[in-house]
This record gives sequence, structure tokens and C-alpha cells, in this order.
Amino acid sequence: MSKEHQGYIPRLVDKHISLQLKTMGAVLIEGPKWCGKTRTSLQHSESVFYTTDNRELARNLPNQVLEGDVPRLIDEWQLEPVLWDRARRIVDERAAPGQFIFTGSSTSTAKETAHSGVGRFAPVRMGTLSLFESGESNGAVSLADLFDGKAITFQENTASLESVVWALCRGGWPATLNLDTEAASLVAPNYVNLMQQNEFTSSSKGAPLDVQKLQLFIQGLARNTAQATSLSTIISDVRERAGTLARATAENYLNNLKSVFFAVEQPSWNVSLRSKAALRQMPKRHLADPSLAAAALGATPEKLLKDYRTLGHLFESLCYRDMCAYAHAINASVLYYRDSNNFEVDQIVATADGRWAALEVKLGTEQIDETAKQLSELVEKVDTRHIGEPSFLGILYSGQYAYTRDDGVHVIPLSCLRP
Repeated sequence: MSKEHQGYIPRLVDKHISLQLKTMGAVLIEGPKWCGKTRTSLQHSESVFYTTDNRELARNLPNQVLEGDVPRLIDEWQLEPVLWDRARRIVDERAAPGQFIFTGSSTSTAKETAHSGVGRFAPVRMGTLSLFESGESNGAVSLADLFDGKAITFQENTASLESVVWALCRGGWPATLNLDTEAASLVAPNYVNLMQQNEFTSSSKGAPLDVQKLQLFIQGLARNTAQATSLSTIISDVRERAGTLARATAENYLNNLKSVFFAVEQPSWNVSLRSKAALRQMPKRHLADPSLAAAALGATPEKLLKDYRTLGHLFESLCYRDMCAYAHAINASVLYYRDSNNFEVDQIVATADGRWAALEVKLGTEQIDETAKQLSELVEKVDTRHIGEPSFLGILYSGQYAYTRDDGVHVIPLSCLRP
């Protein structure tokens, strides 16, 4: 079924798509614009209809549009939601897996479709390229192996901090890998500007969007990337620059940003504790790719290398982007821990079979010892009688070496990690 189109960069999600097509009647692939959804879907499809090219046909003759060799790719289906309900009916009639692949760059509301698609569509979330997919991680350390208790063989990471920062600012957009440095550096700023001017205004759900305030709102999100920041904090940030911003308007902005997968949220870990501390439920906020946060702030690699505080937050967002891709490949999710005592651990990777691991993100090597103690403290806080001992504890950083400390904590350069 799979076909290698010229220049295609294999994605970690390919294996998952193939499995779902053998299992379910249809697959729904969602994610930010330009992350590679269509190109990846073409590897798994036998025919295609581009909804953007002929919306009138899709609206008036949906059955005709859905006819073709299967799996049939329906690209940007959400532009004409009638396609969803017709495809669901066809899946039921044919009673066979692998009928359709739907791609979408924005979510639809319940009012736009008559059926949720449960039992017919398998949802697959795609993001931008991880460092392993773009060839900028050597893959010396396997996340799956760590969960299986395998030790890290000492490895040297040849990627410099400068190269990691460049990859962060360029972003994981597949098309940028073939561009020279000057051209690639323009992609994320152009993406942010065009989305602000066109996409969010046209797809607004609720009150009309004020482009200037939206821009300031995005900058507020970027300044607080990888942090569990309240919406009130973002609103205050905008008000300092724009004078006014109603909470309802801010909620509308955030909903629009999330609906087109421009803003993403890292959930908190709901776990039993030994202590009486309460768990914080507010999610951490990220943009779909750390390059978008850098672009919104006007941050270049040169500027970030002089501003380690901002770089630290953006590096954590880069680690979250990559870990989401690696975790998804082993059927796991990425959460974070924070309690009412403000004790926090950056990443909790939880597998579907109940295992878990904790990782802290550090830009450099100065706090490795202190961070290892922090991870051990987390184990003392959670009720391991109910959730079990962690599969491993680790520190993700931008340093030179991958190794396991005497206390069992793994120290892992992001540029060495893979699923």
C-alpha cells in the first residue's frame, strides 16, 4: 500500500497510520498546517481528493467525491463537513477497514457533523518533525529501551548547542530542510504573520478578531511557553501593551489558536500522592513548534544564545515537541507534575500499560546533581503502592554526553534521543 514519493521524509507516525488502516474504517490525521499531513497521507493512500480545489463539488456531490480506490485521501475535509457524515455511512455499508484517510488543519464543532465518528474513525495527531526525523538526533538512546530497563551505553553527542538552537528557530517544518539558512530562517516568521492576518480572522468562532491584539496575545503565549500560566496572566501581559482586553475576547483568541493546532497544551499528571499537597490542574502551554514562539518574540539564534532564560523555556518546548513524537510511537503520553508546594517535574511519560517515567529538562550541565535529587524527591511524593516505581528517571539537556549516573538517573542529550 505504502508508496515512497520523491523526497518524502519518513515519519514516526507512519507505522501507526498503517496499523490503524488495518483496523478501522477510516483514519483522521490532524495537526498544524504545513507539518506534513498531506505528504504523509499520500504514502498510505491509493487515490486523493483535495477539498480546497473544489469545495462546490464536495458540498453538492459528496458521494462522488468519496468514490475512488481505497484508502482514499480526503484532504482538509473540515472545509465541507458533509463529507464526514457521508464517509461514516460508507464505512458502515462497506464494513471493511482502510476506506478513508481524512486530514484536517482545524477542528470541527459538534454542530457541523451529525456523528462523532466513534468506532469508524481512528484519530491520529501529527506534529512537526522531531530532531530524530530531521536527522539531527543520532538516535543513540531509545525511549522504548529505557522503559524496558536497558542501560545507556556511554555516547558522545556531536551536536553543538548552536546547532540545537538553530534547529529550534528553524522549526520542524519538512520543507525547510531543503532550504539554505537565510531562506529557512524566514519560514516561521512568515507562518506566524500569515496565520495572524488570515487564518485566525477567517476561522474565528465568536467575536471578530483584532489582529493587533491577537498578535500581542500570541506574544504573551510565546513569553510564557512551557509554563503553567493562567489566562489572566496572558491578559495582563496584553493589557500592558494594548490597554484593554476582555476575558471573553482572550478566551476566543485561545480557542481559535487551539482549533487550528497553533497552540497546544501539556496536561498535568493526575496521580495519587503520599503527602497532603494538592495537584495543580492548569496545563502548560506551548505553540505547535518552538520556532513559532521564537518568531513571535523576534528571537534569532544569536539573540537566544545571549538570553539563556528565554532559551531555557524554548528548549523545554523543543523537548516537549520531540518527546510527544517519541512517546506516541510507543503508545505513551507526555504530562507534567506540579503540586501546591510549587514542586514541579517537566515531563511525565506515561504508557498505556501503566508504566511511567519522569524527566527534567535542563539547558546546561550546572544543575545536574540538584536535578537528580529533585527526581528522587518526586518518587518519594507519589504513591508508588498504587502506580508502581518509575521505569526510569532522566534529565534531558543540550550537553555532550549520554550516560547513566551512579544513582541510576539517565542524562540524555536531546540530540541523542529516539522512540
